[in-house]
Amino acid sequence: MSLGQASWWNATRVQAVGGAGACLCAAGLVFPYSVAATNVALGVAIGLGLLSGLLFRGLAFISAHHRLFAIVFALYLSLFPVGLLWSPDIGHGLDVFAHQWFWLILPVVCALTHDAVWRERFVYWFCLGLGSNLFYCVAQALGWVVLTTPNSGPEDATGHLGHGSFGLVYGIWAAWLLYRGWRRGGWQRWLMWFFAAWSWVMIFAAQGRGGYIVALSLAMLLACRFVLEGLGFRRALLMIAGLLSLTASILALGPGREEVRTTVEHVQAMQEERLGSIDYRWSFWNGIALGWLDNPILGVGTGGYPDFAARMKRLHPEFNYAEDMRVEHPHNAYLLALARWGAVGLIIVLALLFLPFKKGWRSDWSSCGNAIFLSLASLALAVQGLVASSLEEHASGVFASLLLGLGLSLAHKHQGNHRHIPSA
Repeated sequence: MSLGQASWWNATRVQAVGGAGACLCAAGLVFPYSVAATNVALGVAIGLGLLSGLLFRGLAFISAHHRLFAIVFALYLSLFPVGLLWSPDIGHGLDVFAHQWFWLILPVVCALTHDAVWRERFVYWFCLGLGSNLFYCVAQALGWVVLTTPNSGPEDATGHLGHGSFGLVYGIWAAWLLYRGWRRGGWQRWLMWFFAAWSWVMIFAAQGRGGYIVALSLAMLLACRFVLEGLGFRRALLMIAGLLSLTASILALGPGREEVRTTVEHVQAMQEERLGSIDYRWSFWNGIALGWLDNPILGVGTGGYPDFAARMKRLHPEFNYAEDMRVEHPHNAYLLALARWGAVGLIIVLALLFLPFKKGWRSDWSSCGNAIFLSLASLALAVQGLVASSLEEHASGVFASLLLGLGLSLAHKHQGNHRHIPSA
């Protein structure tokens, strides 16, 4: 390659890096509003990341600094194509496999946000998108905006995210704002805490039980961290008491009280063995528990769950199944992995969630603020995984891949050993 060609190629790569960063910032801004626009922005960012070398630099960095996570992450992604070998429905399996494309953004984000300038830009535009979406949701609640998005209406104002992902996204953001505000002072602290409280109000005003438990779990995690970092047990206890009081007030006055009442009724039905009255999710979970023994090692394959679920419905009509219930997933990430890939798949999914949480928790958040995203994102996915296929829900999966990439970019095992991302 001549000197002129080399100069042109280097200039092209620099421009591609800037373009990838701009696309990531754009994706952060439109993320709460449009799946299509977010997908286009992320797709272009991945393409530019491939052209510029960011994708390979991110993979090299993760392999060098987070080797165990890199191995588990590769094993998790390999489950999808390998599981096609014994899947009875190859077409559905390919659809599931193709849906995992968004994980490619993780190494791109990791490489790009190692640069402090791009890190600040990315966080700023993401916060701008999430903050403005709260105004949009209030407008929806007041009837000024009418949406056709499922699970999102005036009494369940969660915008285009829907209440399935709203609690995870804003639960993570609220926890991050609480911690960031504690580290800041003056008007910045109160502004961050204002948006954190507003996020909590919107989460618990919506009808989503998964969002409730995610938000509470993240608040408890934050309280533990405050104690370890010197806030004091009494002040942390007061913070938890305040959050619980706010939660109880919202649930007592808002539409969420119906969700709590329904949950209590279903628990009572399970205790009394009234199988026809239990939640339809629990019906599918029982079916998986009964049917898993037929394929305990390999499971039914990447594309085998719909046929498996339909067979369980036929074999166990005593359970309560909603007639229009989608059978692509059982509303439980762990049981879905168990059904698809057996015990090995479940272990890999658990490791994929545990390793970043452990890495983030052991890091010094005061000197490595990105590490908080590892703990928050992995815990949120783990908790929501109890009632949803969190790793494969589009909004939850995209949000988690972005935050995990952001968290891995600086959360080294040894603080103070600031190794750089290897050049391409």
